[in-house]
Amino acid sequence: MNRTRHWRARWAIGATAWVLALSCQGVTIAEPPETAGVVVPSLAMMHGHARPYRVVDLKPSIKGTLKTIEVSEGDDVEPGQILATLDDRLAQAAVQVAQAQADQTARIHHAQHALKLAENLVARLTIVGEARVASEFELDKARASRDQAQETLAEAVENQLLAKRKLELEQVRLDNHYVRAPFRAKVLKIDGVPGEMLDGAEALLVLVQLDNLKAELHLPIDWFGKMQVGEQYGMQASKPVDRTLSGRLLFAAPVIDAGTRTFRCVFEIPNADSRLPAGFVVKLHSPTPLDANRREVTDSKHSAAVKQVSVNRTRPE
Repeated sequence: MNRTRHWRARWAIGATAWVLALSCQGVTIAEPPETAGVVVPSLAMMHGHARPYRVVDLKPSIKGTLKTIEVSEGDDVEPGQILATLDDRLAQAAVQVAQAQADQTARIHHAQHALKLAENLVARLTIVGEARVASEFELDKARASRDQAQETLAEAVENQLLAKRKLELEQVRLDNHYVRAPFRAKVLKIDGVPGEMLDGAEALLVLVQLDNLKAELHLPIDWFGKMQVGEQYGMQASKPVDRTLSGRLLFAAPVIDAGTRTFRCVFEIPNADSRLPAGFVVKLHSPTPLDANRREVTDSKHSAAVKQVSVNRTRPE
C-alpha cells in the first residue's frame, strides 16, 4: 500500500513538472471541448455498400436423402422453379394411393341408387295407403329404409370428401421433397451433393436477388428532415462501377443515433439487367434530390433566357 502511494505521488509530481515546462515554453494546454464523448460524423459514415436486394439460405423443410440438384451456381432461376429434390418414392406412392381412394365413386353411386328405390317405394305405398290397401306398418318401414338410404349416401359423400382432403395432404407432403425458388434470383452457392443425408439444419442453396440493390447509409444530423422518401438521389459508386448512380430513398429512420449524431437511410438502386455487382461502395454528397437539381438548372436557364430577352428589348435600335 505504501509503495502504491509512493508511485502515485511520483507520477503526480512528474505530470506537474511537465505542464510547468510546457508553460515556460509558451505552449497552451487546450481544455477539452464541451462535446467530448460525442462522435462527430465523418465522411466514412456517409458511405455504404450496395448489397443484394434479398439474400436467402434455402433449406429443405424435411429430413431426407438428397436425390438431385437441378441447377448450377450462377444460374438464373424463376419463382417456383425446382432447384433440388429429395428422395420422394414413398411420398409418390402415398399420393397414388390417396388419388385412387379419392377417385372412388362406386359407393356414392350405389347409395344414390338405393335411395332412389327407397323413395319410389315410399311414393307407391303412400298411394296404396290412401286406397287403404297398404298397412301403416309397411309405409313406416319404407320410410325408415328411405331415411337409412339418405344417411348412407351422406356418409359416402363425406368419405369421398375426406379422401380428397387426404389426397391434398399427401400432395403437400410430396411437395416438401422439392426445394423451390421463392423469387426470381441467381444461384450464389450450392452446399450439397446427391446421396447426402440432409437434416434441414444447414442451407442447401444460397440465392441472391440482384435486379435491385440496397444501400444503407448513416447520414449526418444536419440532413435530418431534408431527405424525402421516394425521391431519387445521386450516388457515387466506387470501382469497379466508378460512376454516378441513381438511388431511390426507401426509408429514413425517425430515430437519431446520439452517439454518432447520424440517422439511418436505405436506398434502392435499380439493376434490371444485373450488370452491377453487389458489394461496391456508394456515397451520397448532397441531400438534394436529382429532380430538384434538374429543376434548379432548368429554372436557372429559363431565368437567364428571360433576362437576355429583356436586355435585347431595352437596347436602342
